[in-house]
Parts: sequence; C-alpha cells; structure tokens
Amino acid sequence: MDKEERGDGLQGENGPRNDGSEIEVVYDLKEQNVDRATWGGKVEFMMACIGYAVGLGNVWRFPNLCFRNGGGAFLIPYCLMVAVIGLPLFFLEFAFGQFASLGPIEIWSISPLFKGIGYSMVLISWVLCAYYNVIVARCMFFFGASFQSELPWSNCNNTWNTPSCLEFVTICTYTCTFSYIYSEIIIFFHYLDGTNRTTPSQEYYQHFVLEFSGSLNDFGFPVWKMVLALMACWIIVCIALIKGVQSLGKVSYFTAIFPYVVLFSMFVRACMLEGAMDGLYYYLKPDWAALLNFSVWTDAATQIFFSLSVCNGGLIAMSSFNKFKNNCYHDSVIIVIINCLTSVFSGLVVFANLGHMALKKNVPITEVANEGSGLVFVVYPEALLQMPGSIFWSIIFFLMMLTLGLGSQFSMTECVLSGLQDLLVRRKILKTHLSTKMFRVGMCVLNFLLGIPMVCRGGSDLLDLIDTVFSSYPLLFVALCEIITVSYLYGINQFKKDVALMIKSKPNWYWRINWLALTPAVTLILLILTLSQQNPQLAKYPAAWQIFAQCIASLVVSVIPIYFLVSYCRNGGLIVLRELLKPKQKWGPANKSDREEFHNMIRSNDSVRQSKMVSKVSNKSFIQMVGGTTGAGSTYNISSSIISRNGGFGLTATDELGGSGFYQSKLSIADKIAEQYTKSLVKTNPELASLLINPNVSTFQIVVCIPGIE
Repeated sequence: MDKEERGDGLQGENGPRNDGSEIEVVYDLKEQNVDRATWGGKVEFMMACIGYAVGLGNVWRFPNLCFRNGGGAFLIPYCLMVAVIGLPLFFLEFAFGQFASLGPIEIWSISPLFKGIGYSMVLISWVLCAYYNVIVARCMFFFGASFQSELPWSNCNNTWNTPSCLEFVTICTYTCTFSYIYSEIIIFFHYLDGTNRTTPSQEYYQHFVLEFSGSLNDFGFPVWKMVLALMACWIIVCIALIKGVQSLGKVSYFTAIFPYVVLFSMFVRACMLEGAMDGLYYYLKPDWAALLNFSVWTDAATQIFFSLSVCNGGLIAMSSFNKFKNNCYHDSVIIVIINCLTSVFSGLVVFANLGHMALKKNVPITEVANEGSGLVFVVYPEALLQMPGSIFWSIIFFLMMLTLGLGSQFSMTECVLSGLQDLLVRRKILKTHLSTKMFRVGMCVLNFLLGIPMVCRGGSDLLDLIDTVFSSYPLLFVALCEIITVSYLYGINQFKKDVALMIKSKPNWYWRINWLALTPAVTLILLILTLSQQNPQLAKYPAAWQIFAQCIASLVVSVIPIYFLVSYCRNGGLIVLRELLKPKQKWGPANKSDREEFHNMIRSNDSVRQSKMVSKVSNKSFIQMVGGTTGAGSTYNISSSIISRNGGFGLTATDELGGSGFYQSKLSIADKIAEQYTKSLVKTNPELASLLINPNVSTFQIVVCIPGIE
C-alpha cells in the first residue's frame, strides 16, 4: 500500500508511528472557532429578523390572495397553515441555527449525507437575491422619480404614452352663487375602436421604466436606467453587509421600523377617503364557499413559505449569530405573529385605497386591483394621485417599499455570504478579515451581473418566470428533507433536549406532533399536488424559456439527492449507512462550556453515552497463518492504518465521545468496511477463515490483508 493511501488518524505522541510498536489511538478533535460574530444585542436580532421576514410580498402578494380566495374566509386556512407549517418550521430553523452557530451549509454536519440540503438552501437564496434586488431597484427608481414637481405618471402627455392612454382628471367648478361644487369625471382621450385602454401609470411602468418589449423572444439589451438603479441597490447591500451582522444589525433598526410608520400613516389617511370602507368590506367579506376549493388551501400554505421566509437558509444564518442561551422560542412566536399581522394590515391599507380609487372611477374594485408587482408599480401610483399631497405620499410610499425590499435583501444576501464564508473559512481559503471583505464585495458584484439579464427589455418576463417556478416545488422539497432529517434521522427526542439546553424547557406536545407528523405530511401532500398539476401561470411563456427555468429549479433541488448518492457510494455504501447518518464530530455548540454541557447531557443517557475512548491497536503487526496453503512460513501483512476512502468524510480514527454511538465513529466505519472486505477475501481465500474466529484478531485490524507482502 502506498503511504498516501494510509489514513492519518493513528497518531503517537510525536505523530504517526511506523516502527511496529504499540500506539494509542486518541481523539484529536480541534476546538471549533468560537470567534464567530454575534449580534450587538437582542433588539438588533429581532429588528433584522422582522426586516427579513416582512418584505414586499406582504404588501402585494397576501392582499391579492386574500380577496381572490374568499376574502376574510381566507384567514382561516392561512392561520391553520401558520400553525401547522409556518411556526413549526420557523422555530425549528431558529433553534437549529442557534444551537450549532453554523451557517446553512456547515450546519448539516448533523447528518452529513444530507449536506446537500444546505447547498440547496444557499442556491435558492442566491437565485432569490439575484431577482429580488431587481424589484428593489424598481422601487428605488420610482422613489427617485417622485421628487418632481409633477409625478411623471400623472398624465398622457409624455413621449412614452400611446393613443390608448386614458387620463383621470379632477375638475373643480365654482357657481355664481358662491356655492362650491366638487365633481369628478373620467375623460377618455384617443379612444379607438377595439383598443385596450391603459392608464398613465401603466404606460409609465411598461414603456418608460421597463421599456418592455412584450415577449421573452424579443429579449433586447439592458435598460441603462434600471442598470444604474440595480447597481445602486447592490452598492447599498454591499456597504450594509461588509462587516457582516455587526453592520446589518445597525441598519435593521431603520429597515424594520420605518415601514410600519408609513403603513400606519397611510392607513389613517386612506380611512379618511371616500369609498375606503367599501374597499375594506370587499377585502374582509368572507366567502365561505371558497373554503371548499382545494386551491385556496394550497395558496395559503404556499404563502407561508414566502411571508415567513422559511427553508431558504436565511433563518438558520440569522439565528446562528445568536448567543447560545437566547430564548429562540419567544423570538419565533413573536416574529411569526408580527409577520402575519403585518400581512393582514397591509391588505387593509391596500384595499382602503383601492376602494377610494374604484369610487372615483365608478368601477368595481376588481377592475382596479392587479396582481403581483402591478399592484405596487401601476395601481398604487395611480391611487396616490387621488390623494391630496400626492408627491409627499408617493415619496414616503416608495421609500417604505425600498426599505421593505432592502430589509429582506440584506438578510437573504447574508444567508448566501455566511453560508459560503463558513465553508471557505473551514477550508482555510479565507484566512484574514481583508480576504473576507473582498469575498463579500466580489459576491455582490457577481450578483449584480446575474441581475442584468432581468433588466433587459424582455427581462421582466424572465423575472416573473423564475419567480413563478421557484414559488412552487423547490421550497417544499427542501422543507420536507429538512424536517425528516431533523425529526427522524437526528431524532426528535434528541432535538428537544438540545432546545432545552438553550431555553431551559423542552418543546411541548404541540411541537412534537407537528415536527413528527403534521408538518411533513402537509408538506408532502402539497409537494405531490404541485408536481402533478400544470401551473397555468407558465402557459404565457415560450416553451424554451419554461424549460430553462425548470432546469434551474431542478438543478437547485437535485443537489440534495446527488450529494447523498455520491457520499453514500464513496464512504462504503449500505454496510456503513447507519453510521454515516450520525452527526459528525463538530456537531454541537461552538462555545467550549456549552459544548461540555452538551456532552454531559449525552453521557447521562444510559443507552448511548460513554466517556472518551483510548484504544490500543497494533501497527504493522504480522500474523502467522496456521495450515496455510500458500506455503510454509508465508505471512500476511495486517496494516492497522485506515484507508481514506473519501476526502469529505475521511476514515480518521476520531470520536470525541469514544464509543458512545452518538457521533460518527470512524473506527466503527473502518471495522464494518474491514469486515465486509475480509468476508470477500475469505470467499476467494478459504485459508483466511481462521482469522475470523481468532479472538485475538478483530476485523478492524484486517483492513488490508495482502498475500505475499512482508
């Protein structure tokens, strides 16, 4: 056997021993790095998480789902899905990240075969970062455009307008009897036969901001003004995250609080407008028959993943910077409640303004409401025109949208950066603070470049297509893998004990039922339904582009099974599967005292825990074969060194808790591999059978048995 093939886990006092003497096999686990950054305080963490969880989707996605799926009746499936999926996953990820103080990739040392879940999470967040900041750039552009003496979407007298544009005009008329008569009329300009009418705000958004070509097949070149806006957004993100969570925590005070000030102000102002109550009634009026429609329930469940931002690694990354004893249970409940109330409250603000707008136009609310980004960039700008002081309200509205978007963007980007950074630091690629900062700057530049295709003339459809695809099965698949790995492979009882170490109380029956049964079952049902049904929203996109988007989504989630299969095959396959599913040595709290408390808890469990192991193994020992057929005096070289079958796991003879059975035991893996290998040798060399029944020779010692080598 070549020297480089031998494992490096068998160490003497001064390194590997090759003189044939007896050596000790001891555990040489390097202490984890405890210098990882932490939040400046509890409030900073809460503000950052609220800014992350509460985003643009709370303002435009939830209100639309609510009025489309039964109004107030939609709150019933929504609240149930929060209780069954949202809150359990939110708390699980908070506790998960805080316990190990690791990013979304390295944390999967809890079950190394499923480390692909971490890679998939980071890839999903990476894709979200790339297109989400394009939407934030649009908010920034509208915010800048609001600083004009006249809002550019207020009339049809601009170069980008078409003959189909219609303008809403308010006329004040005074009579000779000094009575004041206030009347509103709608004037239609250039109304052509069969021509679809468009509003000034719609044409401003489509023809000036996006310069939309109308199809992905006419992709075109980047729109320079949107490229500049996107660059400005990434510069802000880079500055905010250059120092990691220390700078993010400070910025979050503004990004988390300011949107609520604006929402409350706009709600009070909207309630004073005529027709506002009609909009609120339409928004909250329950249609109980809608609850019989299964799509209402799937929409409610899907919305949970977006509104709470679960299963894309962000929550794990954010909580990993917490102190070990932080009460993540209270944090989870508070943030989930705030998030859900924000979604409902945003709907009140939106529909109060839509009610006023519908009254002014003398049309049903359904004709002024719009889905997706059109609600923010078409309907709301037009609604703001009807409010006194429209320029002021436009400025603070788009500043609110900008801060909402940046708050989520900061945390999503930090998820990607911290996940990759932890990986690179452990591989000693990033060694200094300067290299870490350069890495963060480089990633922001790369993400800016990835966003440029979505600011091309046909890029708006590309953004919507990717958003549609990634809002379906990727998050559901990751959620299912995550909950099964933690609840079943690691063990729900062990996870409850881990949580109890942090918050001094075990999760009660509610969490156990959801983590073990309800959450995985509901997620599996939703995943099956999503994969089995054709998404009607994809029909409007060219087939080639649909395939392109589906390939990206499939590649992101395929990392999980691919990583599993590669690791499984390279590390011994079925014979060591049970051992490979156990946590790696580095799993556990990062702080030395917390880690010792964790190990004491493990040792106190009679079923598996023992003290640190020191074992004796004979190095380069020789066994004389009795009655061998290969010739008198022939020997078999029995090497106690362990073959490293895989660089990812490596068969190093280490186990911090010895033969406890909690961590992966490389000795156990080697023993199983040796046993399997020995059995295969016996089939072809029957004279070796006596070794198997020799009480002085373990299968661990027969890792390599090569005839004729002395």
